[in-house]
Amino acid sequence: MTVTCLNQTVEAMTIPFTVSVAVQGEASPDLTQAFTDACRKIYTELKRIEADFSAFLPDSLVSRFAEGDESILLANAEFQEVYAAALLAKEETAGAFDPYFAGKFDPTGLVKGWAVKKIFASCLMPLAAFPEVTGLCINGGGDLQALTRGDFRWKTGIENPAQPRLLLAIYDLASQALASSGYTYRGQHVTLTGPADLSQVTVLAPDLTFADIWATAGLAMGETAFKEQIAQRRLSGLYARKDGQLALFTEGDLQYVQKA
Repeated sequence: MTVTCLNQTVEAMTIPFTVSVAVQGEASPDLTQAFTDACRKIYTELKRIEADFSAFLPDSLVSRFAEGDESILLANAEFQEVYAAALLAKEETAGAFDPYFAGKFDPTGLVKGWAVKKIFASCLMPLAAFPEVTGLCINGGGDLQALTRGDFRWKTGIENPAQPRLLLAIYDLASQALASSGYTYRGQHVTLTGPADLSQVTVLAPDLTFADIWATAGLAMGETAFKEQIAQRRLSGLYARKDGQLALFTEGDLQYVQKA
């Protein structure tokens, strides 16, 4: 049976978020309406999370906390969750992921992945109750959380940082997450803890927050330190060096290196 897709893109956090539902055959009217309703909820949630966690909005929880309003940490459960995740990420990456890189608290490096994971579970996963649904996915600027059933897979391309219209690799994603960090669109936005020899890092994992943290940390720590973490934590994904070399790794094993 043919697989069709329901797709809708919403703009938030200055990037596009694409919501996709793969369907065996044609989507029923009930599923189509449920998808429309879910997209509306996703947009509302994204805008709410942006208002609370953007480091660029002066009245956000993050900005107010950074300016000294510590009552937020006690009063808001979501802020507690993000704050704890950011500090744990700093500890686990030996400071390569640092929420205080700008001199004050800024969890931008994990908020997008955390938001997509949260919204995927609360707004999109209920559509899995429809028997014709064979896949669900939210892709926020290249960071995505996906679910699949049976043999269906989400084909996901990884852009070449030197030539963004070309692809480094194509992954067939099952129920997993993928996050990429690089300089192509945002310039030098990561505080380096090692040599600046990587131009892009992609990490695959079951959890998008984890993938997002390690993609950012890998970029920050440089190739030598990141290779140690790949082996130690059995990471999967790929990275591109600034000299054009490409390395792919699966569950900690570096498979091959070639010109990107």
